Amino acid sequence: MKKTKAIIGVVVIFVMGVVCGALGDQIGHKMMLRKYESGERNYYQDIVMKDLTKKLNLDTVQREKVDKIVKEMLLGMLVVRRQYQPQYQQLIEKQRSEIRPLLRPDQLELYEKVIAHEQEKAQKRDRREELLVKSRQRPF
Repeated sequence: MKKTKAIIGVVVIFVMGVVCGALGDQIGHKMMLRKYESGERNYYQDIVMKDLTKKLNLDTVQREKVDKIVKEMLLGMLVVRRQYQPQYQQLIEKQRSEIRPLLRPDQLELYEKVIAHEQEKAQKRDRREELLVKSRQRPF
């Protein structure tokens, strides 16, 4: 009987550890995603820099130089994305026009709300990026 209780106790502790670990991972992921979506200017660049600093053990001088290179790369990516944005938008509109006829009226109403939310997020991102390009500050 004591052996059974001990085994059950170990299993319960193990299961609780797995559940807590999974829950903590989900919470951390959601927090990072919200921070990214909020448009915090330095978030993406900070992620890249933390990763490179940790993996490459960069010293202070290297960190400053790599940070500048990463910033310029991100600004360049914005320019390229803007260049191809019209084609990207055409693909999105094509996909949406193909999905709409497949939906019931109640689904269509929800789908339009999803689209409106996505467009609002894109407009916020575009305004942020416009300010970024004008000011040449660190992205995200």
